[in-house]
Amino acid sequence: RLTEGGVTFDVPHPRDYCLPKLIIGRRRLKADKRRKDIEHAVRVLPILDLDKTLRTIAAYPPKWRGWIIDSLRKAREEMPEDIAVIDRFLDPLDKKRKA
Repeated sequence: RLTEGGVTFDVPHPRDYCLPKLIIGRRRLKADKRRKDIEHAVRVLPILDLDKTLRTIAAYPPKWRGWIIDSLRKAREEMPEDIAVIDRFLDPLDKKRKA
């Protein structure tokens, strides 16, 4: 919760912002909106706790987890400068998916 100029705002936890962006980004029909959602999500990844985020994703339905993985794979292609942070989350998810 933030207050600025006498106005109070409820701000979501970065994880609660990022993960839905990855889910929705995978489902968008318009390429520009899809790219924007995924890019915004990837920009938040560096500040997320890996273990807590992976636990949150593990609690999601399988279809949602698949969409997150697909979005991260797409981000790898479109955002090569961020591959290290993307792989930090994608690698453990891919291992769990293949297990």
